Amino acid sequence: MTEDITISEELSTAIASSWENGNYTSAISQAVIYLSDLIRDRADCDGDGMALVKRAFGGDSPKIRINRYESETDRSEHEGFMALVRGLYLAIRNPRVHDPSVDDKQTAIQMLGFIDWICGRVRSSEGKLSQEEFIREVSDGDFVDTEKYAEAIWTRVPQRARFDYLLALYARRLQFYVTTRPLVRMFESWYETASSSQTSSLLEAISRDLRAVDSDVERKTILQLIKPEMWPNIETTARLRTEHRILKSIGEVRQAEHGKTSGGSLAASSTHIYPVFSSSSELIEAVGGKIMSDVEAQVNFALNFLLDEVWPLFTAQDAELLRTAADTDDFLSYKDFPAHVLVRIREGSQMFVKLVRRTKRAMPEYMWALFSEAVENFVADPEADLPPQKDLGPSMH
Repeated sequence: MTEDITISEELSTAIASSWENGNYTSAISQAVIYLSDLIRDRADCDGDGMALVKRAFGGDSPKIRINRYESETDRSEHEGFMALVRGLYLAIRNPRVHDPSVDDKQTAIQMLGFIDWICGRVRSSEGKLSQEEFIREVSDGDFVDTEKYAEAIWTRVPQRARFDYLLALYARRLQFYVTTRPLVRMFESWYETASSSQTSSLLEAISRDLRAVDSDVERKTILQLIKPEMWPNIETTARLRTEHRILKSIGEVRQAEHGKTSGGSLAASSTHIYPVFSSSSELIEAVGGKIMSDVEAQVNFALNFLLDEVWPLFTAQDAELLRTAADTDDFLSYKDFPAHVLVRIREGSQMFVKLVRRTKRAMPEYMWALFSEAVENFVADPEADLPPQKDLGPSMH
């Protein structure tokens, strides 16, 4: 803030505008407002002035404890600290509220130093978590990825400030990119108690970011925070823009050196929203293009990362049409990829019979019925795997 006063970064930020303008009385008042907010958050209670001090520090079991509050010495220190805070309101805050006064710089430095010391004791006290403490707990390398652990952290957050804390966590989302599970777990837990208006406000913020973001890293992080049923409530342009990028990600899957796969990371991390995709037809076609590819890496990528959430996009009527297409060898679109899979199983492809068996749990019954007979009567043919791709015409390329 300035070279001639040393206070915490938090308090410095709270009074910066007044201090830089030379309004030292206002800077003192803003410092007390910051302290009051800090006390309310730490104690998770409302009030101001004497009433706030009593609610936060008073009683046999204080909401804020500046020490262990076990021995007589502890209790005496606590009482003394509470008296200092009470005196701060009576001797520093109230006179500046009720009577015009102008403080010089030296007076402000002395008073701000005292207020900052009070703030420091409150921040280090036993009580509800501050935002920074909350972020640190979620960022902890020993975070326990369970619902119970996430709930326990949320119980230590001021009830009235939980949405603000969530937004602060959302703003830091990229620092969780390497290990997103703590972030996702905290969001999942928050959704359980969030109001509809809070959820709507969060989705507005997410929509705003998805309209502007140009990084798949950030898209992946954001999408993992959204429950599937929320996706249709994302603003239309943000939703369509993101889905378009997911489809492109599927198309970018390539075979790299040594048979490994490159590309497709966004597509693989976004499968939870596939059931609520705006255009299931385009999604099916994009995945089908990989299933029907003659490039092994592309086929394996689709089998391992994309297919489970795509099977339910087909209807019972689709299954009947696909059976007919397989029987007549008449399929002209990547959207008909299940017919291709059925034909490959009948021809003895071990890859595709393994695919169907592995993903059976994700199939509607009518889709499993499409393959069940061929799977039961399967006879392996070593020459059947990955033949040249069926010529589907120029419209497919």
